[in-house]
Amino acid sequence: MQPIRARAAKERDSNSTRARTMTESTTHQSSSTPFAATLKVIFKVLEDSNIRACLIGEVALNYYNVPDVIHDVEIAVPTDQLTDAVGALRRRGGLFEPHGYDPTSFTAHTEHKRGFPRFSVTASTPKISVILFPASFSGLEPLEACSVHGPDLSSSGRVFSSQILDSMTPMEVEAFCFPLLGPFFVGLLKRYAENIWDEMAMVGAEHLVDGMNLDEEWCRKNLVDVPDGVVQLARRLVKGKQSRIAYYQDNTVTCFIKDEQEAAILRRIPGF
Repeated sequence: MQPIRARAAKERDSNSTRARTMTESTTHQSSSTPFAATLKVIFKVLEDSNIRACLIGEVALNYYNVPDVIHDVEIAVPTDQLTDAVGALRRRGGLFEPHGYDPTSFTAHTEHKRGFPRFSVTASTPKISVILFPASFSGLEPLEACSVHGPDLSSSGRVFSSQILDSMTPMEVEAFCFPLLGPFFVGLLKRYAENIWDEMAMVGAEHLVDGMNLDEEWCRKNLVDVPDGVVQLARRLVKGKQSRIAYYQDNTVTCFIKDEQEAAILRRIPGF
């Protein structure tokens, strides 16, 4: 099994990629973003049906300092409420339209989405598609215990990465729910261990290592009662951090983190 190298690493200006606190992000506080406004509608519809929702996929990777482009909004809901969540969106036909994939269009980047309900948000600009996943798919059960939201996101001293602040304001980040880093990381590794064709799970796990500078100590604390094969995958990714720094980057920590000062700031992201 050959390691899958991260392909989304990009050279980033150190002044624009530092994790930013609320006070350092004053330009983000006064205006609302269309993307976050759309997410709020989705969350409100699910909340009205007493369904907890948690952002996963590329949005959650952005939250943990991974510079991935957002293609679809992936949302985890409690496994036993997936059918109810689909029904809640279907009942709002003026806002959400079922929008499946062409069965012949799946690639390594989209294969993990096969078979899960997908909707287009009709009023969003640019157009946004939302895909609902059972929490069990991402290893986030019970969802409430495996996520960070509400007061935890607005605690003093916390920071948000520049990657998530490119999509929404700090106050908007506080309105949503994100996976705890440990269960999110382990869930991705388990997906790959169970299905080596799920390349995006491995790439996502690798990106989390590089986005948050995960190390052996973090793995010892967070990979408890985890299958040995999953632990070995995690250690392999941790050991490969330096090799993933491109020759043209002046980063000293990972391909996504310039220096130890930035790495220390990122540890204040709620959920770390």
